Amino acid sequence: MPHGIPHSVFLGWDPDDRDKALWWTVHQRQRCPNCGTRPAVFDEEHGGDLHAYTAEPHHCRGCEIMAQGQDWLDQHRKEVRRGTSMRLVPRED
Repeated sequence: MPHGIPHSVFLGWDPDDRDKALWWTVHQRQRCPNCGTRPAVFDEEHGGDLHAYTAEPHHCRGCEIMAQGQDWLDQHRKEVRRGTSMRLVPRED
């Protein structure tokens, strides 16, 4: 089961709760992994709007730091083991 819920525990849930959990899982899997939207939002035949969203600039300091780390990693690729990636960790100072 997703989210670390043992199957035996899931089967012990109230049927209505199981249905909601399954619906949520299906709903989440329909989302685009890149932008987070679901196709139904744009489907005019089912009440959606082709122009439901517009793009606008957004700055995230965390993404900026990750991009700087990725730039460093790209510059030092020959010195760094394959499979190395960047991640954000809190500073300890």
